[in-house]
Amino acid sequence: MLRLKANGDYTNNYSFRILDVAAAPVLALDTPVTNSIPTPFGAVLYQLPTLANLRLFFDDLGVSDGCGTHTVYGSHDETLGGGNAFGTDFGFTPSQTGTGVVVFSSSCTNVPYMFQIIPGNHPPVLAPISNRVDDRTDHPGLHGDRDGSGIAPTTS
Repeated sequence: MLRLKANGDYTNNYSFRILDVAAAPVLALDTPVTNSIPTPFGAVLYQLPTLANLRLFFDDLGVSDGCGTHTVYGSHDETLGGGNAFGTDFGFTPSQTGTGVVVFSSSCTNVPYMFQIIPGNHPPVLAPISNRVDDRTDHPGLHGDRDGSGIAPTTS
């Protein structure tokens, strides 16, 4: 049963829709997503697989826009982060393993957004050793040496 009650003894026109989280696309970590909210007062949902205690970062790649907000909910409907206007980054740590939901909502028409979810244990991206440049001979003293040999002096 769904019951709607106004703050007072009056009624006005209203409308709503029920969204099915199970029908929402599943997000992949480290994958940029670009989309838009086509209707005013609309919402777009994404399923977010979560792992307990894995720190995640919501990286909003779009521009700041006061028409839209994004919120992340955990697998037990708890708010994990967000409620912010588009263009805002934030971090969050789910306390339980499961499937959460990311909700984008807007009060305007055709509001674009772009984001990605980045895990906090993301390994740094390093160039292979064969591609690194060693310029010690061009810059003596840069690497702790004094003579450009690449060997730091020892202390006695």
